[in-house]
Amino acid sequence: NPVKTEIGNFLAGCAASYTVSIGNFYRGFRNWEHFGYFEDQMKLRPTLTVTAGVRYELMTAPVEVNHLTDVGYKADKNNFAPRVGFAWNPGKGKTVVRGGYGISYASIMGVTYGMMRFNTPGVQVFQVDAPDLINPVTASGPQSVYRLSPDLIPAYSHQYSFGLERTMPWGVTLRAGYTGSRTFHLLIQQVYNRARPSTTIPVTTKTIQQR
Repeated sequence: NPVKTEIGNFLAGCAASYTVSIGNFYRGFRNWEHFGYFEDQMKLRPTLTVTAGVRYELMTAPVEVNHLTDVGYKADKNNFAPRVGFAWNPGKGKTVVRGGYGISYASIMGVTYGMMRFNTPGVQVFQVDAPDLINPVTASGPQSVYRLSPDLIPAYSHQYSFGLERTMPWGVTLRAGYTGSRTFHLLIQQVYNRARPSTTIPVTTKTIQQR
């Protein structure tokens, strides 16, 4: 009977799946990342300083130098990231109000498209559900295929902060503030063609391919 741990299931002969990958796994993925940044600091008033800038990021589409894998991803060329901040000293006293906002882009990590090296024809992946551990390759399910979404873009975050700073006696500075962020287009993995519940086939690991 299955138990609660993977090692326990294996020792009891109740392994959920057996996977073997065969082929040439070496790949030489390459891409370029270009960055440009412009910033200016303006003293609008004796008590108010504003800093504004913009950053541009270009990440070219990754390619495989030996033409063994087609990544299927296009370069994202419109990643402009504005940034602005201010420091205000009301009344030229010991209190300073600070705030800022900016957008930051993430890179598309190599592990994202590196999974596609397991695709056919260069590599064959054999996966057996609920295998017989004495002879696990008596059967095999269909080959899994990894694909990137055609509208995949790098994730980006809106980052913002607001704070108060007060100079205290004896060289002590007291700060209180809030920092937040909100991120969009985080990468997630979707699995399609899952086994579906059936009223005529037992819903077990062994019947995944039939369902």
